[in-house]
Amino acid sequence: MNELHNIVKYLNYNYIKGHEYEKYVLEELNNHYDIKEGYLWKNVPDNLLIDAGIIGENELYNIKNNINKHNKSYRNFNILLDTGIDIICRLKNNSILLVQCKAYSSIISQKHLSGFFRTLLDCILQKKNNIIGIIVHTSSVSELITSSYCYKSGLITDIYIPFTKPEKKQNKDNKKIIECIYKYLREIEKELDK
Repeated sequence: MNELHNIVKYLNYNYIKGHEYEKYVLEELNNHYDIKEGYLWKNVPDNLLIDAGIIGENELYNIKNNINKHNKSYRNFNILLDTGIDIICRLKNNSILLVQCKAYSSIISQKHLSGFFRTLLDCILQKKNNIIGIIVHTSSVSELITSSYCYKSGLITDIYIPFTKPEKKQNKDNKKIIECIYKYLREIEKELDK
């Protein structure tokens, strides 16, 4: 039980930390780009998914029906599951940013970005809008990525944004994270005790 307890704590902490970093990055991107509208993945409206080329306009009805028919409880509010995109922004010049956030302490390699690359390249090939892929990170990006065609040709770029918040807000957020983790662990323990 102790081992499971530690694993759940680790997984939840990383999930919560990642989500907090994504929210922080969404705010910080305004310092780097002239953003018209920006959303975390779970909140991206259908029309922006269509404009980015992630889904086709004629696919929207079928996708929604399939998801509602087969999966009543899905995490994302938009109609798709996680594709490797964490944030989508439309700039004032109507270019679209597809953003992957990585709050890692280790080097980010290609294996960490496979879904992101796949979705990004699918969108770029449709040539609907000017699509820009951005890897936002807290550590560094591997040489394999920075020497790739996508990186060298400007299809993707990276931005280093350390995860720093004002100390008071960070302590308040840390307290919320810890409370959330312990609440979740208590629920799991109750289920295991049944």
